[in-house]
Amino acid sequence: MPFFGGSGGGGAAPADMVGATSSVGGTAGLVPAPAAGKQNSVLLGDATFLNLDDIKMLPDQVSDCVLWLRSDDLVTSGSSVTTWNNKVNSNKNAVQTGDATKQPSLQTNQINGLSAVRFDGTNDCLQITSFDLRAEITVFLVFKNASTASPFFIEHSANSGSNDGFFVYGTNNNLMNVRRTTQENRSSFSGWSGTSWSIFLCRFNSIAQSFLAYLNGIPAGLGVITQGGTGLLNTSVSTTLNIGSRNNGASVAGSADHAEIIIYNRPLWDFEISCINNYLKDRYAL
Repeated sequence: MPFFGGSGGGGAAPADMVGATSSVGGTAGLVPAPAAGKQNSVLLGDATFLNLDDIKMLPDQVSDCVLWLRSDDLVTSGSSVTTWNNKVNSNKNAVQTGDATKQPSLQTNQINGLSAVRFDGTNDCLQITSFDLRAEITVFLVFKNASTASPFFIEHSANSGSNDGFFVYGTNNNLMNVRRTTQENRSSFSGWSGTSWSIFLCRFNSIAQSFLAYLNGIPAGLGVITQGGTGLLNTSVSTTLNIGSRNNGASVAGSADHAEIIIYNRPLWDFEISCINNYLKDRYAL
């Protein structure tokens, strides 16, 4: 006797299985697949889907955030910025109080109705002394170069070309440099430096000796040039972080506006990068 219904079976004739078109909480059954264009989604408990591209986190909701500068948290003297408060560590604010000519300026209503900090490309520099960073870091910037001839510059140390530290430089070549003792890793990324507001990220992994950059959420692989050895230790260095130019305005001054600067003391996971980028994208309408 046939197991399913049919001739002589005493039951209904078999029919083709039909895919589910909806899901009801608390009941068993098939779950519908995400709709086209939403394959990058996770299933929630109420049987709806959440697109991972919509998940946002604030910078301090991701571990090892050591610097979070946002342009709505400034101390100014008129329009001159004397202190840029670090939202994750008030003992490590970026300051310039010794020389008023080196103070950047506050610019209102620059991006999505929000303000920005403008570095003049001459000698402007904010500093954080005794700032601890490992070799493996992740840096986010929301910025606009005023000129590609004098792009932004941020450096950990007086000169990380010869001392332990790192720099991020808004050029197409030698974009990021990380040095420990005699070992140095450099990166390059052709065609990203520009004069439009952008969300920029650079992540360095010393074990893999690899850099990864994102511009407005789009990843791009970076070449690595290794000098003085085949590896670079992920050791911690405590030195001055210079924002805007090298060594408190001595050289390599960048002409750029910054709305937000975030640094993590580790290479973030891709999912974490996506969450922070989504927060920045939403805040600045980029």
